Amino acid sequence: MVYSLTYRRPSHVPSSSSSSINSDEKQRRSSLESGSSGLSTGIPEALSFDKIISGGVCPPCTTRDFMNYLKYIEYSAENLQFFLWYRDY
Repeated sequence: MVYSLTYRRPSHVPSSSSSSINSDEKQRRSSLESGSSGLSTGIPEALSFDKIISGGVCPPCTTRDFMNYLKYIEYSAENLQFFLWYRDY
């Protein structure tokens, strides 16, 4: 997968008022905030940080691809660069 260098994050969408949130949504939010969510939403386990850094994933999610994403899309590669330096130290 090739990321376009012109990619930008989507604009922020404000959350709806609490009176319009149904009970399922309230329960989901409370479990996410408490950290005890039964659902696995978000980044899959196969793409965990540890697996990417150890080289346990295939392209397009290698360490180099992750570094390029952080460098050119998120503009925040310094933390990963420091981590890699520290690991090799």
